[in-house]
Amino acid sequence: MAVLFVTLVALFISCQAKYLHEPLKVEEIDYINTYATWRADPDYAGYDAEYFKRLCGVPLDDQIKPRPLKLGILAVKTDYEIIEQEIPPTFDSREQWSDCPSTNEIRDQGACGSCWAFGAVEAMTDRICIKSNGKLTPHISAEDLLSCCSSCGMGCNGGFPEAAWEYWKSRGLVTGGQYDSHKGCQPYLVKACYNVSYEDDKRYGESSYTVSSEMEQIQKEIMTNGPVEGAFTVYSDFPSYKSGYFKILRGKDECGIESGIVAGMPKIADEAPMNVLL
Repeated sequence: MAVLFVTLVALFISCQAKYLHEPLKVEEIDYINTYATWRADPDYAGYDAEYFKRLCGVPLDDQIKPRPLKLGILAVKTDYEIIEQEIPPTFDSREQWSDCPSTNEIRDQGACGSCWAFGAVEAMTDRICIKSNGKLTPHISAEDLLSCCSSCGMGCNGGFPEAAWEYWKSRGLVTGGQYDSHKGCQPYLVKACYNVSYEDDKRYGESSYTVSSEMEQIQKEIMTNGPVEGAFTVYSDFPSYKSGYFKILRGKDECGIESGIVAGMPKIADEAPMNVLL
């Protein structure tokens, strides 16, 4: 999901379920739709709370206020050439890097708590294109990360964004399109490889790191290197979401959204050929 920081459209979101006990009733959904900046869908009235908990695939740290559980395996990046005075009122990655079509893509995770993997591979895909100035456009496989990274968590039952980025750096990830696309080496839920061997199709990260929870540091990271992955806590109204946007106060770590920002830089060889596989 591409959402905002000062209208910074460049954050791919994972979520954790907190206090997701009672589903919204039709009357509550109707009331929300009279005033909120987002629209609730009455089709989700009376949903199965346990089902949606499984779809929110990032474990919570119950020892502190609702935030994603950190593994502490990544260093914090704080060095940027951009200074606070150069941060504009708005910034849109889709416009800044218009030669990278993946910045417009929102993938569908289906009935699987794989948001931790989807948020990671979508940002990785964007960053490869950005760093190569649009010359490389591989579609990094969510299926490969979801099914092969045993240290990342529990697959469709949740995982850790930090571990996903470290796996990209150390083990690499192959290409793969969305479900039933038959594109790339490992499309989502389709295991067959096509034009290239699994090992030859690997793409690696050069670095992986967490981003400081300070608002300006997150803004600098996005403006400098492209989309990042984050996680935030959701409550009982979230599964009814249909359209629009949630109002989240920037700089306040509301719902823990600024506490779990992770990212990394792709490894790109100077002699790498143009790749427009997907």
